[in-house]
Parts: sequence; structure tokens; C-alpha cells
Amino acid sequence: MAQPVNQFTIKGYGFQGLNTEMSPIGSDPSYALKADNCVIDRVGRISSREAFKRDIDTKAGVFSGVSTDVTAVSADYSYAGAGKHLNPHPVCTVLSGTYYPESMPVSRSTWNGVEQTNKREMNPGEFYEYDLGYEKDGEIAKCTYPASDNAGLERSIYVRFKEDLFLFSRGNSFLKYNGNGGWEDVPYTPPLNFDGVPIVGAIDGDIAVSAYGRMWVSGVNGDYQTIHYSSLLREDQWYDARSPVFDDQNIEQDQVPPFDSQNTGGIINVAEYWPVDFDQIVNIHAHNGFLIVFGRRSILVYANADKSDPAGADGIFLQDAISNVGLVERDAICNTGTDVMFCDDTGLRSLGRVIQEKSSPVAEPSMNIKREFMDMIQA
Repeated sequence: MAQPVNQFTIKGYGFQGLNTEMSPIGSDPSYALKADNCVIDRVGRISSREAFKRDIDTKAGVFSGVSTDVTAVSADYSYAGAGKHLNPHPVCTVLSGTYYPESMPVSRSTWNGVEQTNKREMNPGEFYEYDLGYEKDGEIAKCTYPASDNAGLERSIYVRFKEDLFLFSRGNSFLKYNGNGGWEDVPYTPPLNFDGVPIVGAIDGDIAVSAYGRMWVSGVNGDYQTIHYSSLLREDQWYDARSPVFDDQNIEQDQVPPFDSQNTGGIINVAEYWPVDFDQIVNIHAHNGFLIVFGRRSILVYANADKSDPAGADGIFLQDAISNVGLVERDAICNTGTDVMFCDDTGLRSLGRVIQEKSSPVAEPSMNIKREFMDMIQA
């Protein structure tokens, strides 16, 4: 006898993604309790395993040490072909030395010439060297750059400003990429006081962002309470306190070194505006016309950062200060386009919710995997 046709759905186990917060009793099989090295598609399903390679292919003998890892990466772009297609060329900061990665493949008796019995974690007492590399013929070749700028690269950050790529690192004056594996010093005048004397020797901060036609930098001369910003669309012009002298004191122009009256570079000191007893700048971010200054335990929100002259009458001003939530580390932040996600001591946070609720928000954007974030933050 014919039977009616019944429709049913075969669920793929774990297709909704990772959820480690579920109760072990009566858990939903559509969530995975463990997922290692997976790709999640646009609707949240586990779709494939992502290819992964810890080490990079390098030109033989270019970088010293047994192992070579990429710690920061960006891209330079060039036009090629009849259609003038934009081709990216990776540039990166490379860590090399005599250290060994935390894990090695167990299926091989040796790995890069190192016996499995020598497996060990990175030891800060061993030799490490940071260098700069770029992609050439499918491999990572070593960049050329001023010899004095090899220290502090462990805190390097790449910033794209106009059509150029710049590199900021701790204790080094910022560099400009020449498009062919070389980094060069940028000729500029450092911030000057009323007497034309440099306030700092160089723009050598390791916190930097390009936004609203300017570069915003902190950590200059080790100062994480001050933000230096460049003039509009000019990387060679920074704060020059001599500009108003001629109007206020009627000093003739030939009595002091020349300056550019159109220079709108400036300085923002945030030391007195933290809503907590003490804090310092961990990162600077731009979003929706605001300049977001992340501290370790608080956040400052500056409005009108996109104005033609931030120091003008209608320029930048402190709109909000949020306490008890901050950024755990400079790179623990991501702009998703509609919001800014970042990590504080309590887990993953959404900037939009933090601004609305003025403190640590009740909602958890990482509810399903909160403990994973907490473990990484504590580590």
C-alpha cells in the first residue's frame, strides 16, 4: 500500500558554529563544542577547514635562525596590465631567531632540522630578531631600511596614508615604503614650540592610525598621554607652535625660521581627561567621524575629528568618557564596518553598545564562546 510522502531535514552537526557555553546535558547538536581551524560561512555554518602554515617560505639565508614567523602584515599596491589592475604585494614584519614554535607536527621525526625531542616553547632569554620582508617571486625577501631602525620592530604597525604605505615602530622615526622592497626615512619637521625648538626629536610612536586625511600617532618619545596629528594630507607637517606668534606679537617673518601658515598639525593631551585615576593610550581608532582613544581601563570619544582644522573654533572636542572598560592590547581590535569590536578584561565588547550603555554592556557579543576569549586575555 502506498505511503504518504513526509518531508524531513537532515541537519549537519555543528553547522551553526561553535558554542562552548552549552550545558553538556541536552545540548543542541547543530552547535559544535569544539572547532579547530575552521571556516564559517556567511550564515554561520562550518563550511571547510582553512589551510594553515605556520612558517613562511623565505629566500635561503635571508633571515637568521631556525624558524621564521610573520608578526604583522600589510600590502602595497601597484598598477599592472593593460587594464591597470591593482595588484597587492605583501609586506611584513618577520620574527626570526633560534626559537622553536610552541608545537611541531607529530608525524615527522624532524622539523626544519630540529629533532622532535627538542620541542619547547619560546624562551625570552633566547635570540630573537625582528626584520622587514616583502613578497618577491612567491617568497618573502628581506627589505632594506635605515640601519638605525632595526630595534623596536616588535611593536611595528603599518598605516596607509593617501596612496603610500608607512611603518611606525617603537623608538624609530616612521618610514615610507618605496614599492620595491625598500623603506626610507620621511623628511619632515618634528613638532616645534614657540621658539622653533623641537618638542620631540622624531615621530617615533608605535600607535598610529590614518583617518580623516591625517595621521594620528601616540607613544612618541615614550609618551602615551599625548596624540600627535599631522597636517591635512601632509605627512611632512606636524605641530608648529610658531604659527600664531606673528599675529599675537607682530614678529617679522624673517626673524624666525620659515613656517607654513596652512599647517594644521597639532597635539592632543589626554592625561587630565581619563575618567579613572590613571590610564594611558593603548590604541587610537576612527569611526563615524569620531576619534576613539582606547585606554587600558577607559575610553575617550572625541567628536569633530573630521573637521578641516581640529584646533579651530569648530574643531575636535571631548564628547564622552567611559570608565571601567578598555582595550587589553593594541591589536585586540577590529572594525566590522558597522561597529568596532575589541577585547577588554571581561571579554569581547562592541563599541556601539559601550557608548550606549556608558559602561561594560550587559549584552554579550561572544556569549557562545566567552570562556575562550577570557582564557586568551588572561594568557
